Amino acid sequence: MVDAFDAESLGFTLEQMESSLHARFDDGTWVKGLDATLWSWRAVGLGIWAAPLSWRLARPLLNIGYRLFCRRRPYLAWLPHPDGSRRCRDDSCTTSQTNHDLPTKGL
Repeated sequence: MVDAFDAESLGFTLEQMESSLHARFDDGTWVKGLDATLWSWRAVGLGIWAAPLSWRLARPLLNIGYRLFCRRRPYLAWLPHPDGSRRCRDDSCTTSQTNHDLPTKGL
């Protein structure tokens, strides 16, 4: 049996959690949207791809693009995930057990 996700136990509504990516640091600090994407990518070693997300002059345009992406995301399920074929089988997905060193906070 799979336990249902309880967004309210984290202080959010399910609608809020589904509207953009949320991430939490070890100290309990939450980031969302582009900041959650930035820190998630940095945590898995994709900092070079995340660098534009920290450029102050580009942030307003990137935020607009992110919001548009979030609205269209439910209709993009057909797009392949780079690791999806290895992770997901028979309507069940697994995650890697590898621990990554998380970066310290600060833009």
